[in-house]
Amino acid sequence: MPTRVVYLDNAATTPVRPEVLEAMLPYLGKDAFGNPSSAHRFGRAARAGIEAAKRQVAEAVGAEPNQVVFTSGGTEADNLAIIGAALAAKDRGGPFRVAVSATEHKAALAAAHAVKHLGGDEVILPVSASGILDEAGLEAALASGVALVSVMWVNNEVGTIQPVAHIAQRCREAGVLFHTDAVQAFGKVPVSLRDVSCTLLTLSGHKIGAPRGDYPRRRPAVRDPARHRERSGHHRAGRGGGAGRAGAGGARSTPRRIARRPRAAPRRDRA
Repeated sequence: MPTRVVYLDNAATTPVRPEVLEAMLPYLGKDAFGNPSSAHRFGRAARAGIEAAKRQVAEAVGAEPNQVVFTSGGTEADNLAIIGAALAAKDRGGPFRVAVSATEHKAALAAAHAVKHLGGDEVILPVSASGILDEAGLEAALASGVALVSVMWVNNEVGTIQPVAHIAQRCREAGVLFHTDAVQAFGKVPVSLRDVSCTLLTLSGHKIGAPRGDYPRRRPAVRDPARHRERSGHHRAGRGGGAGRAGAGGARSTPRRIARRPRAAPRRDRA
């Protein structure tokens, strides 16, 4: 009897779903392979695909299409949000300081360290024994003056779900930008920018059946650390790629399929 292989590492990455591959194929063929920055018809076809994908992603999270920025992955998205917000604040004469929770993904923690390396400052926010952000620590950081607070929505190691709506509201009241890494949240808990007033949001297509490629919510408060701004809507350096972005758009309905599947109770909730 042949061995049956069961893949159980979908929290790390997922295989590309058939409908996602179907959405990508036109941008890998002879009609829409062009550089989306080009004015000829091949470039225009690629650009149309990217704009359609932006609309699809925006609709899935309750954002506007012009707030979607595609990047190469979650690490770049977190860096663009955290370092970019800090640099933008510095340019405006604001605090060159960011606050991140102690249990952030290493990409976010490294971005905060990079701000310090660039001459700024980082604040590591404490968490409780269950991983929930310490509110007194958040209030102290807001009072000290920070450019941005970053707290991941769902922890990638232990599954802690942060009260991001409350955190976002406190940051908004304090006039501080709020970023949340929602890579592990999208498809597992409801994610909508209509309900959570965050400034920046990181998602990851390859967690829901798309190829690798991510997208933070766009706001003018972010400056591209790469400084070269000729492409990608002036918020990220480099040219856009039609196929990968079409795949991200094609995976937008995957969370609804996930929600309909029976799920095992998380270990911490089991008797």
